[in-house]
This record gives sequence, C-alpha cells and structure tokens, in this order.
Amino acid sequence: MNPETLPAWSLSMYDGFDAEKYKNNINELEQLFQSINTILKEDALWEGGSLTPLEEIIPLLNRAHDLYESLESYTYCSYSVNTDDSLALNELNALEQRSVPFTGLLVRLRNRLAASGTGEREWKTSGLLKDYIYFLGESLEDQSYQMSPELEDLAADMSRSGASAWGRLQETVSSTLKCSWSEGEEKSVIQLRALAADPDRETRKKAWEKELECWKSVEIPMAAALNGIKGSTNTLNGRRGYESTLEKSVRQAGMSRRTLDTMIAAMTDALPDFRRYMKAKARRMGLEKLAWYDTVAPLETRSPLWSWEKTTEFIKEHFGALSPSYAEFARRCFSENWIDVPPRSSKVGGAYCISFPLSEESRILTNFTGSFNDVSTVAHEMGHAWHHEVLKKAPALHRHYPMTLAETASIFSETLVFQACYAQAAPEEKMSLLDSTLSDSNQVITDILSRFLFEKELMERRGSGELSPSELSHMMLRAQEATYGDALNPVERHPWMWAVKGHYYSQDLAFYNFPYAFGLLFSLGLYTLYEEMGSDFEPLYRKVLMKTGRASVEDCGAAAGLDLRQESFWQSSLDLIRRQIDLFCKEA
Repeated sequence: MNPETLPAWSLSMYDGFDAEKYKNNINELEQLFQSINTILKEDALWEGGSLTPLEEIIPLLNRAHDLYESLESYTYCSYSVNTDDSLALNELNALEQRSVPFTGLLVRLRNRLAASGTGEREWKTSGLLKDYIYFLGESLEDQSYQMSPELEDLAADMSRSGASAWGRLQETVSSTLKCSWSEGEEKSVIQLRALAADPDRETRKKAWEKELECWKSVEIPMAAALNGIKGSTNTLNGRRGYESTLEKSVRQAGMSRRTLDTMIAAMTDALPDFRRYMKAKARRMGLEKLAWYDTVAPLETRSPLWSWEKTTEFIKEHFGALSPSYAEFARRCFSENWIDVPPRSSKVGGAYCISFPLSEESRILTNFTGSFNDVSTVAHEMGHAWHHEVLKKAPALHRHYPMTLAETASIFSETLVFQACYAQAAPEEKMSLLDSTLSDSNQVITDILSRFLFEKELMERRGSGELSPSELSHMMLRAQEATYGDALNPVERHPWMWAVKGHYYSQDLAFYNFPYAFGLLFSLGLYTLYEEMGSDFEPLYRKVLMKTGRASVEDCGAAAGLDLRQESFWQSSLDLIRRQIDLFCKEA
C-alpha cells in the first residue's frame, strides 16, 4: 500500500495562524476572560446568595470553552502531522500561555459558589441554572480540592515550562526517533511499532529488537521527563488535599472508588482466561510461548490487507446497522476529508479524534497500513466523532465528559464493525478475525491492567525520590509478569513501555489506562442491549451519550438499566469475551 495515495485531512476551519478568523477568535477569548473576571470581582453582585452572576457567567464559560477547544484542536492537528513544525509548536505554547487565566477564573468561580451558600434547591428555581445542576455540584466538590487562586495561577503558569514541556519532549522524541533498518533505509520508532502486526515473525522480531535499542538510547531524557511530570503531579495533588493521585484520577473519571475496585477485581479474575487465549495462540503459531512481538501479530501468515476504499465502504455499510444517520455521518467523515490516514515521518503515532465545536466537526488522525486492526482503529475513532456529533448542539459544559465515558462510543463502534466482519467472513477467515478481536481485548484487559499496576507503584515510589531508567524498566517488567504471567516469554517482553506510552506523560491526566477497560466492558454491556433491542436501541444509546457530560458513570449506566457498582455487571461483559476465548481455544 502506497501511503502517498492515502487521503490527508482538510483543516478548513482556519486558513492559518495569521488568518483574520483565527486572530479574531483569540481576541474574543481574551475579552471573555476579562468579562468573567469582572463579574467575579464584583462583591455586590454576589451578596445574599444572588444567582444573577452565575446566570451571567455560564453562557460566557460555554463560549470560552468553544473558542479555546477549536483553537487548540486546530493548532494540535497542525503540529501532530508534522512535529518538526516550529510554528505550530510555538502557537501551541502561546495558546497554553493565553489559557493560564482560565484556570484562575474557574478557581475563583468555585470559591464564589462555595461562599454563596446556594445549592441544588436554589439552582432549581433558575430557568438557566436548573440545567447545570451536575456541573455546579461537581464544581462545589472540586472547590474542596483546590489551592488558593494565586497558587492555582502559579501552578498553571509553571506547568507550561515544567510538566507540559516534559510531556512535549516525550512526544517529540518518540515521533522523531529513528534507526537504521537496512542499507540506505531508516525507520522511525512509529514505523517499527507498526511492524508488530507484520505477518513475518522474523520481521516482527527485528523490529522489536530495533525498537528496544531506540528506547534504550533515549531512556535518560525519557526517565527525566517522567520523573518531572509525576513529581509535579504528586506535589500538586498533595497540596490540593487528595490522599493520592489515584483518588484524583477516580474523581476525574466520574466514578466512585467502589466501581473502580469492582472492575479491577473482575479484570484480575479474568486473567487466567486471557492467558488461556495466549497459550492457544502460541500453539496455533507453532510456538512454545508468545513473545511480546507476537501478541498483536496476525494469526495467519497471509492475512489479506484492506484497501482504504474497502475500509470506507465496509464501515459506511455496517454503521447503518445502528441507524441510517450513523451511516450518513460516516459518509460525511470520509467524503469531506475529516481523516488524516497515512503514516509518515514526523507524524505522531497511534490515532486520535479531536473536536471543533465552532464548526461542529471532528478530525481523526490514524496511521493506516491495511491490517484489520487498522480498520478497527478507524471505526474506533469514528465512534468518538459520533459522540461529538450527538452532543454538538449541547452547551460546552455538557460536552465535557470523563475519559471513561469517552471510550464508550468508540469501542461500541469497533464492536459493531467486528461483528459484521465476522458474520460475513469465510470459515477459513473466522479464526483470524476472532484472534484479532481477542488480541484487542487482551490489550485492553491484560496490558491495561499491567499499565495500571505500573503507574500505581510509580506514583507511590515517586513520593520518595526520582527513579532511574533501570528501576522504571524493572517495575514495568514486574507489572507485565503480574498480568501476562506464564503466557508470555519472560525474556521477550517490553521493559521500556513506560517510555512508549504518551499517556504517562500528562500532569493532569494520571492513570490514563483504566478508562479504556471501562470503555470496553461498558460498551459490551451496551452492545448486549443492542442485540436484544434491535432498532429500538438507537434512541436509548443517544440518551446515554447525551448524559455523559451531565452525570456520573454510574448514572449513565443506570439510564440503560445497568448497575456498574455490582461485579456481576463486569463479569457479564467479560463473559462475552470468555465465550470468544472458549471458541478460539477449541478451534486452535
């Protein structure tokens, strides 16, 4: 497949950083900050628990969020397809600097809200505020976990040259890291990682060995970046009154600790089943045990590649099983160039979907090479875009949903495409497809759990001092042993996964791992309902998605009749995967 023939996206919402529209949006954003600040400073407006200043601020906040998200999305999209673009990088830094006052404004708003003495009873009397009860309640709770406005301002300002800069270092290094592959040919680490799905085992092994060499060569700056970010995270969360960073992450996820612990327990109980799958895959491949570079490899050596044209037609057709509007939305994504498809030098790895609320559009980045996993990735990211589409008319404060629920629509869409493909496949292809979906589930349960265990130990140990690259690698191997166990060759694992995953390199989003497991298992619960309800499911699905920015994950589940606090729910979702494992082991 020639990457040069694959489509790139169109960033048509702005004509560049010097465009009048771009500059006008920045000016309007700064004026909004000033207007909000003026209201917050007027003591007389807030006397007697008056609701008027809140009613004035809410619309301004919505508009400010829309402006900043659109500006940041455009800038990050420009940067992520060319991390060598210094102009885009400088603009990202400039936007971060402009957003610093936003943090202080939100801190002051929460303080005003707490001092006002108002609550749900009073908010219900306001025609505007009654629609923002969840946001206001969460803001009151957040107020108990924040420093003074001056310290929050300082923390936001310092993060630009501290944790955010460390995170940018990891992203830049990982997107530009290269090695010699053969005479006259270089490969980036992104390209090396893509070869994990190559059908030839010797190619996979060579790519894995080269990749480890790459990460080894930059482990010192990567460890410095990770230590810097996690040290900042621990310090700030301690100052804000959290018992641990995990406590903050659970709160950010919009869930209770009980729900998380129940889910983690169910995942741990399922590990023997996933090891059964991996051992069966090893037997099918004629191996004693899988190596790291075998875990996402295709089962058959001649798995057919998907063309981009076949991928687009297949997704459009089978999104239509949910609703005609979903199929039409997919058509629009493809025909209007919302997707940047080909892998290329200096483009970030992986995939993402990002929203432009002002134009009510999304953009999707992927690195498509033609494997069925790539097809699933496109469906996954398009699920995120559909979530944005469902919420596009909602105010900004109702579109900010937690990571847990962000993964729900994406994995549901992925499941929709897999089930359609599996149903149509010839008998000789079903085994490979079954392996493909189990490989994905194995990543989301087994590997995500290893990342969760690693980060839990990292956050605990970082409080006592910095950790060396060697310590970080040993911690990662211990976490992999705890989850993969005897199903994976102990000398062919990946000790530098702590350097690979950009999710570790965010000061504000620690434990960016368990939300993926939540998304998989919650979406499987929803998919079970879809199979039972047929065409009646789509309105219920929209209802759940519409609640994602206005309710806890438990309440979103309850909207579909699902109790996420009970282990029986998580076990029932895992049972769907267990049945696939049983079938795979039988056939293998």
